[in-house]
Amino acid sequence: MVKITDFLENSAEIPADTVPLHNAPSKGVRLIVRDSKLHVIFLGRTLSKAMDRSETKERVNAC
Repeated sequence: MVKITDFLENSAEIPADTVPLHNAPSKGVRLIVRDSKLHVIFLGRTLSKAMDRSETKERVNAC
């Protein structure tokens, strides 16, 4: 569990709390976002990575 949490925190660059699935409520849990800018940050990173991958594929196909 610690390794998973470390991976998530390092990938997202924000603190993350993980819970074993059998300890989680069956109806799901709301994600609590304490930083209103967090969604925008994640969206920006995702779009940036997608664009980088797209540009890389174009370069490979051009060769």
